[in-house]
Amino acid sequence: YDQELPVEERQPACVLTCPAHARMFGDFDDPDSAVSRTVRERGGFPLMPELNYNPTNTYLPPRSRPVIPVDTKPKGGLKESIKQFANRLVRR
Repeated sequence: YDQELPVEERQPACVLTCPAHARMFGDFDDPDSAVSRTVRERGGFPLMPELNYNPTNTYLPPRSRPVIPVDTKPKGGLKESIKQFANRLVRR
């Protein structure tokens, strides 16, 4: 890689451009590296260790989604919703 790049940009293109930010890159030999800490904290595991391939890739289990409170009771029904929407449009 280019030694002139800032440290935070010294990543493979696949890591930098992953739209889901699902890839990480780092030094597993350094226990204080970001990738080592993440694998340790999230319980990373190798894929099919029974095959004894010892891959460098480590997989992270999915994170649980946060519970988002949702108001399940309708506020006045469809007629009231349309009325409120129209009032907002007129105010503009």
